[in-house]
Amino acid sequence: PASYRFSAPRYLEGGILGDIASTAVNSESGVAEENTLRVIQHWSAGAFFGLAIDGRGGNWDDPESADYRDLVLLVAAIEAASHVGGKKGNGLGETLFHDLDLQPIAPPVLDAALLTRLRESLRAEMGAHA
Repeated sequence: PASYRFSAPRYLEGGILGDIASTAVNSESGVAEENTLRVIQHWSAGAFFGLAIDGRGGNWDDPESADYRDLVLLVAAIEAASHVGGKKGNGLGETLFHDLDLQPIAPPVLDAALLTRLRESLRAEMGAHA
């Protein structure tokens, strides 16, 4: 079946990182409530981030397949969410959908050399955590 893997967003350029701190205030006493301090990190305008979504095992070339419809829904959801923005009404900026690059992932060639390297890597990893 098709699967999707979302990478962590990575900072590319622009903007300035800032913090906004707030706390809940007791309406009767006017004093800050205990343990309610919260900090929101945000970026100023002009900050750009990259995100990759890897899809594997799907039948995305066939418009009649469920995988194709899932991909269309995923792209539409990302585009729709980008127009909601990142709390734009609060002055904290907006999210823009900038680019979509669809590339097929070439399957690896599983030759003897690659399998040997994989086996050595797995042994080393298991030895480091044993």
